[in-house]
Amino acid sequence: MKFWLLMVGIDLINPLTMIALGWYLLKSRKAREVFGFKTAMWVKNNDTEKFAYNFCSKYYFFTGIIMMPLSIIVMLLFISKTVSTIGLVGGIICTVQGFLSAGALLVTEIALRKTFDKAGHRR
Repeated sequence: MKFWLLMVGIDLINPLTMIALGWYLLKSRKAREVFGFKTAMWVKNNDTEKFAYNFCSKYYFFTGIIMMPLSIIVMLLFISKTVSTIGLVGGIICTVQGFLSAGALLVTEIALRKTFDKAGHRR
């Protein structure tokens, strides 16, 4: 049971971080100067930059909110299993969360290309 609680705690670190970062990016104006990997499309003009920050921060916030209960539900299904099973499932959950967290750049870039043309003008 102690290992299960530890694994649930570890699995909740990434969603909580994404929720906090997404909320901070949505509320803070100074965060735009500090945070973010800026691609060529991201910095075309002020409109693309605002769009990208808003989209990315909403992605982080809502993905974190969705991941948290899903992680808890999946871990509840394995509450009385062996330590190796709990570790495997917890590791898989952490890996999926990591891919979703790292995928923010790709998803934001796709949204930018759908909304703006190559010169940075809205379609």
